[in-house]
Amino acid sequence: MKWLPIARPGAWIIVAPALFGALLGFLLSFTFARKYTSRTLLLIEPADQNDSSSGSFRQFIQQSTNLQDLLSEPRLKSMMDRMGVVRGSKSVEQELGEIRRHTRVRLVAVSVNDSTQTKSGSSSASSPNAVELDYTGSSPAEAQLICDAITAILLQQNVDPTQQETAIAGELSQKINAAKQSLNEANAKLSRFRRRHAGQLPADLERSMADSIDLNVQLKMLSQKVESTRKDKTDAESLLRQRLLLPQQKSEKHDSSQKIADKAALEKQLSDSQSQLLQLQAQYADDHPDVLKTKRDIAAIEKQLAAIPNNGEPIGSDSQANDAAPESSDVRQLRSQIQQDDEVLAQTAREQKRIQSEITVLGRELHVDPKIASDYERLRRDRDVAQDKYANVSTMSPAAFEGNSASQEKPPVRLRMLYPATLPRSPSSPNRILFAISGWLCLAVVLRVALWLERPDHSSGALRAALSNSAAPVPRTRPLPNVTTEHPRLP
Repeated sequence: MKWLPIARPGAWIIVAPALFGALLGFLLSFTFARKYTSRTLLLIEPADQNDSSSGSFRQFIQQSTNLQDLLSEPRLKSMMDRMGVVRGSKSVEQELGEIRRHTRVRLVAVSVNDSTQTKSGSSSASSPNAVELDYTGSSPAEAQLICDAITAILLQQNVDPTQQETAIAGELSQKINAAKQSLNEANAKLSRFRRRHAGQLPADLERSMADSIDLNVQLKMLSQKVESTRKDKTDAESLLRQRLLLPQQKSEKHDSSQKIADKAALEKQLSDSQSQLLQLQAQYADDHPDVLKTKRDIAAIEKQLAAIPNNGEPIGSDSQANDAAPESSDVRQLRSQIQQDDEVLAQTAREQKRIQSEITVLGRELHVDPKIASDYERLRRDRDVAQDKYANVSTMSPAAFEGNSASQEKPPVRLRMLYPATLPRSPSSPNRILFAISGWLCLAVVLRVALWLERPDHSSGALRAALSNSAAPVPRTRPLPNVTTEHPRLP
């Protein structure tokens, strides 16, 4: 107490830095994000009533040395997807990794009296008999939700075989329905794409090529039919001329016979040119050079025929010989045959034009957009994948499905929830009081070191201690000449 009056004048030197350091540490805690911890407690009970609890505990501890192994990725991912916990722009693997890092599972000892559960370290509960599960999240609701989900994963070990088989059958049915729905969606997308791009798909290209080949074959057959019909018509016309020239007088002049022969030759040439024009028009457009040349030849032949007098024409003339002698049945049959050939040629020409127009339309369709083709192949591939998945799942038995899922071994113990996941009321970190104390301690240490370095006798005391320990003599200082050691007196 005798030092209190001496320290009272300099108390502000100690109190002010202490308050400043504590305030600095307290303010520094606000720069860290708040974390909330939700906690639940699960009691370990023996699965077999005949088994001793201590043996079950030891077996459980041996199999669960690292209790985080119980949170396997398939189980955790399935539960998180079912509860809709995974969110944000992060991937599922990153979210699962963060959940595993912020989860703490440890064995603790508790004492259970009736329905009251309290942690205890006494001899009655010296061995671990409970599992404490903590999860730290960014918000109270998130921490409680994920803590409940992880607790449900741990409690899944308590499902009895009957409930387990029912759950497996239900999960298999859900997977079959999901695969069927995926297949129906893939088929619907493919059907809509086919309707939207009808005639532009690779399958339509193959069909158009086959139709074009068939039409070309038909066009070739029609061309052969035209040539055969023209030949028959030419033969019939020649035979008709011969039959009509027989009853004529043999005393006709040589020039009249020559004119008739020339006219017959011109008519034959005109018929051939017209047949050639029909064939060219069926294959080419009207502005094609061959078509234009044939038209000019026909016009020249018609001009030459117009210059020959009509009284020398043997076919269709009104000569006295034809009026005098009636036509025979052969002549009438030849005329009917020629008329039928003309009708066949006209009908064949129309058919050739129709087929040629269809070939032109198909030629424009023999081109597929690469983007449409790639989208069509992608939709077909998705449909095939969905179909294979549905076929595999629909033919899978519950036993095979259970084998593909996570291990379903019966645990040596059962877990019973003592209390559910808590809703944190206050953040677990940062601890602002601890930050304030740390700031005060750090500032106190810094000030203590600074004051120790600034002591006036610190350097001289160290120098004297070093000189006293050395064996070398210390030189004496001599007073400077003409220097008075006494202070002058003031008047």
